[in-house]
Amino acid sequence: MNESISYYAGFAVGLLVVMILCIALKRRALRSGKTPGEYDERQLAQRGIAFQRAYVTLLVLLLGNGILTGVLDRPWAQPGVEAFLLALTSVAVFVVECVRRDAYFTVAQTPKRYLWIIGAVVACQIPATVLHAVEGTFVEEGLLTIDVLAPAVMVLFAIVLAVLLVKQRSDKAEDEE
Repeated sequence: MNESISYYAGFAVGLLVVMILCIALKRRALRSGKTPGEYDERQLAQRGIAFQRAYVTLLVLLLGNGILTGVLDRPWAQPGVEAFLLALTSVAVFVVECVRRDAYFTVAQTPKRYLWIIGAVVACQIPATVLHAVEGTFVEEGLLTIDVLAPAVMVLFAIVLAVLLVKQRSDKAEDEE
């Protein structure tokens, strides 16, 4: 159990560091006048549609999770893990919808820098995923453990990276025509 507490603490500290870094970078950009701009009206409408689809996806997943847990008469993952996995799925739906609808980046933003950041996140999750796979700690007592979160995050960011690359390639092909 202490291992879980340290994992949650590490996750919380990592999340806090990312939030502080994002706030610091945003403040720096505002001071230098290099803000990414705002979403235009079309993008805001498309993001709204993406939010709706992600929300409905989350509701359906929560309902399905409730039914599955009732049928199995036990949970399929440790507490918190199932909620995190369902939320990651909903986030994936939102991002994919936004990318498809050209509403993920503002008009002034270029995805090139973000592709590197997303790729780095995927790469950073590989060691933890391999370590837990070798240790065989993804499932304990028939329940998915907290150790599946690293590969789940890696899969989410890999999907985002793939969708962004495909969209970038298709946009480039359209521009050439």
